[in-house]
Amino acid sequence: MAALDIRDYLSIAELRSDLRRVVSAYCTQYPNFAGQEALEPFYFCESVEVTEPLGLTAQICRNFGMELSNSVSVILFHFISSATTTPENERFSVWLETA
Repeated sequence: MAALDIRDYLSIAELRSDLRRVVSAYCTQYPNFAGQEALEPFYFCESVEVTEPLGLTAQICRNFGMELSNSVSVILFHFISSATTTPENERFSVWLETA
């Protein structure tokens, strides 16, 4: 499962499908382990992202670089979270290519 990179997916449904495929393939290949109980329970977690505008804007790359130092969450949002949740034409990577 570690081989799956969540940045490669545009939807949760695609990621879920590949996770199912990987686990099913493992269970088929190693049937003796498929029914084995774990020493500790595994809990699925869910998170909710809350985006709060910081009131900062950048028109050119240099300005964006200066604003990065104001908040680590800016990096998380623009480089990771929004890559899978923002429409393609509004993504940071598109802005970066054209700026």
